[in-house]
Amino acid sequence: MNIGHFSFSSFGGAGKVASVLHDHQINLGLNSKFFNLTSENLSKRPFKNPLLTTLATLDRFIIGKKSNTSMFSLLRSQYQSSKITSQIKNLDVVHLHWIPGILKISEIGFDSKSSIKLIWSIQDMWPFTGGCHFAGRCNNYTVGCDSCPQVNLGFKTLVHKEFQKKYLSLLDLDKRITLVYPSEYIANKGRQSKILSNLNSVVIGNPIKISTNSKATVVKSSPNNSLNGGRFVIGLVAGDLSEKRKNVMVLVKWWKDNYRYLHSNFSILLVGNNGNFAKGMDGITIVSDAKDSEMINELYLKMNLHLSFSTEETFGYTIIESGLMGVPSLCFSNTAQSELIVDNKTGYVIDRIEDLLPLLNLLVLRKIDVQKVGAAAKRMFVSNFSQKVVGQKYLELYEQKN
Repeated sequence: MNIGHFSFSSFGGAGKVASVLHDHQINLGLNSKFFNLTSENLSKRPFKNPLLTTLATLDRFIIGKKSNTSMFSLLRSQYQSSKITSQIKNLDVVHLHWIPGILKISEIGFDSKSSIKLIWSIQDMWPFTGGCHFAGRCNNYTVGCDSCPQVNLGFKTLVHKEFQKKYLSLLDLDKRITLVYPSEYIANKGRQSKILSNLNSVVIGNPIKISTNSKATVVKSSPNNSLNGGRFVIGLVAGDLSEKRKNVMVLVKWWKDNYRYLHSNFSILLVGNNGNFAKGMDGITIVSDAKDSEMINELYLKMNLHLSFSTEETFGYTIIESGLMGVPSLCFSNTAQSELIVDNKTGYVIDRIEDLLPLLNLLVLRKIDVQKVGAAAKRMFVSNFSQKVVGQKYLELYEQKN
């Protein structure tokens, strides 16, 4: 079986999924190849592909509104690597991951007699919108992405045309493509969309690669609160702390509003870039130079409770990462992250931010053992999302007949 994984980068959530599945298949002796353009964020090496960098820059600063901090890929989506697309015809399984800037949907066509299996792991909303990766409160993707609120006025028609192009392209592939959603949350959105609603789909959680030599195999045996004078440390990890959908600013405002009730027992640790909006605030520590997984793991170990406040995620990697370190997470209900948590057993789920203070007081004043909850989270994540378990589900999917 010749398998090809296609992702713009091996960096980020989709890149992790592609890399872990590829490695698993190689270890099983299968002929798997990983096709990508970069192993890092495009902004780190802008001159590696000047045309692609220019298109991405136009998407961000000309087409997308300044008020929109989420990614928008419209012009970048028109770029295609001929070197990579030429490999498709030699494969038995084409597994798509995050493809803006590497493949055009309109060019993923097969001869009617072809037996190539096509799988697409959906990691954000771009596959079923006119260009946005997260739609926020907009539901235009259910009908046609007309009057897109995320772009400037002159580009709204272009967004609608791109939506229609995706719709027609995937309509031609409806009998041979299978979509894989990592959560029911994003599956429900995809099934409500005009573009993907009639396509075959399944829900399979994202795989986790756990090394036996990694600190991620160690469940924390005692809290490390030395960072903030023995206080209960609330942590949050995000690549970009300023991104609106991550709701870090909401957390910071909550801290400011409740500081008089919190400062003697609690502190906050923020890990990620662009956190200047919280710089200098009492009780908040910001770490912006966590460059690798081992350093991030060390920071997880400094937390008693990890927060995932985003209302727009498709899975919840930081919940998995913290759980593997024996640190339980808290998130909002009705999100993709809440699907990973059994409330009060492997983590905590609240309906609104006003519920956070009473819960924290309960945990501290009653001295509830959050470490036991973290240990239970780790056991569940290893059982359900290990490379072997999820990898086997994908292999079974590959072998199903069209």
